[in-house]
Amino acid sequence: PNAPLYPAVTDQGYFKSLNANWSVNYYLYKGIPANKLLLGLPTYGHSYTLVNPDSTDYGMPAADVGRIGNQGFVDYIDTVAFLRDPDTIQIFDKNTSVPYAYKSKNMM
Repeated sequence: PNAPLYPAVTDQGYFKSLNANWSVNYYLYKGIPANKLLLGLPTYGHSYTLVNPDSTDYGMPAADVGRIGNQGFVDYIDTVAFLRDPDTIQIFDKNTSVPYAYKSKNMM
């Protein structure tokens, strides 16, 4: 995911620290006052072309960058257009607290 709140259950080692919860708690542990922290969220995303359009769960293999956006990098406007498409299916991954969406072989 682009900016997970929590690690995925499959994350190991260093990858367990690549999430907002870990980052904020690290700064608090290091003594930064909570009222000085500001958590930003990206307004862009990444797209992928799935190997199998029937395997749409979190973490499924991708064959290439997606057709949405520019070489897999998707800006806010293209994200909104993709999500408004009636054929797009939106999912919320409860482990990472991250939404994702797919349509055919295109995943974002």
